[in-house]
Amino acid sequence: SYVTIKGAGRDYTFLEEPLFISPNWYSAVAYAVGVTEVGMEDLTIRNVIAPIVPNSNQAIRLSQFLAPEVNINAHFSGIRMENCVNAGIYFDSNGDFSMSDSEFRNNSGIRMLFIRGRGTDPAEYGNAYINNVVVRDNYPFYIDGTAYSARISVSNVNDIHFSNNLIVNNTFHSGEIYPLSHVNLWANNILSFTNNIVANNRTVGSIPGGSLAIGGGATIDIVNSIIYGNTQYVFLTNPSDIRPTTVNISHSLIAGGTNPATLHIAGSEPYGVVFNWGEGILNLPPQFFGEVETGYSLSDILYYQPSDYSPYIDAGTPDITGLNLPPYDLIYNQRVWDGLGDGMAVIDIGCFEYEAQQYLEIEDFLYNRPSDISAMNYPNPFNPETTISFSLPESANVILTVFNIKGQVVKKLLEAEKAAGEYRIIWDGRDENGSSVSSGVYFYRLSAGEKQTQRKMLLLK
Repeated sequence: SYVTIKGAGRDYTFLEEPLFISPNWYSAVAYAVGVTEVGMEDLTIRNVIAPIVPNSNQAIRLSQFLAPEVNINAHFSGIRMENCVNAGIYFDSNGDFSMSDSEFRNNSGIRMLFIRGRGTDPAEYGNAYINNVVVRDNYPFYIDGTAYSARISVSNVNDIHFSNNLIVNNTFHSGEIYPLSHVNLWANNILSFTNNIVANNRTVGSIPGGSLAIGGGATIDIVNSIIYGNTQYVFLTNPSDIRPTTVNISHSLIAGGTNPATLHIAGSEPYGVVFNWGEGILNLPPQFFGEVETGYSLSDILYYQPSDYSPYIDAGTPDITGLNLPPYDLIYNQRVWDGLGDGMAVIDIGCFEYEAQQYLEIEDFLYNRPSDISAMNYPNPFNPETTISFSLPESANVILTVFNIKGQVVKKLLEAEKAAGEYRIIWDGRDENGSSVSSGVYFYRLSAGEKQTQRKMLLLK
């Protein structure tokens, strides 16, 4: 059996509960048990507030607890979770879990994203796939002097594939029962941590914390990633009951480099953690775009793009075979690009590709027809406005229209007879009703007589 909840878009479909949830409830807006497939796409979960209770409530709870014989496979895409307190996504099953193209912002409390297999037999565990997810501006929730911190935790799974994610500007309180981190990934077999950025996160509290908590007896491959500007330890390592954990790190920008002082070993019995430092380790300031350009805050996604001065451009692993990356970066540009202009296309470290062209694989109605008209927009990504420039080889009736990713018209910017020449039209990020549209991917189509072209642009707020 299966259940699918599909919204019309994160700015059109909302699951929310502005009041406290009863302690007797298991979830606020969705609870699934006894089904084999659960899908959720293109919607926002917001303003869900739950009390701190044993087996605490969540906004979304998928559990085998009441039907242990049924593994649940869950697939989340295009989800935004914001302004929730003690209420996240709770997955408690031996099925597979996947999440892509989603965001967690301005949440507090426990278990923002909690994934855990059931039982003690690794042969029954599933896998977790988390790609192109942004986690920013989340913070602790305090009650009766105790702190509860929003975090990502994955445990009791065989393989974890964690790639193209951005975890920035979060505050975590580590003064709980045992050391934890902003991102806690405990795999039984393999953890693939690829092309992620974990930066400018703060850890407070009496118990040591870190940027990334790892362990579980897995083989952990950290490749093409940036971990920099976070407080306390870079790696928080935990012992395993089954075998040593092996961490292989290469082609990454790590604060402190290979210095053992960046590590916190939370015990080593019965099995500890072994680090193998490979090629391409950088211990340099990343020189993010927002560090060299004014007007960007630490919570701004665009802050973390590479600048002209970033040392990690084209510094990733030369061979990306087996990394299982999507063909686009976090803002839907080509994932591998010749950023240095030296004739060699090498992947950048981190989740952005420097000066890469847009990756276009979209619905048929958006594909270009053969045309000798051209158009481009700058800046791209943009906030709050962008200028669309185009040229006409001859006079024609011109129509310039903005669409959303579903092909729906957002705004017609121009419909007029124009002579041959060059033109510039500003789009201010508003729809036909004058309302500001949300962050996301948009397309603009330029029609001039029988000729047509279209391009993709990204609005990031």
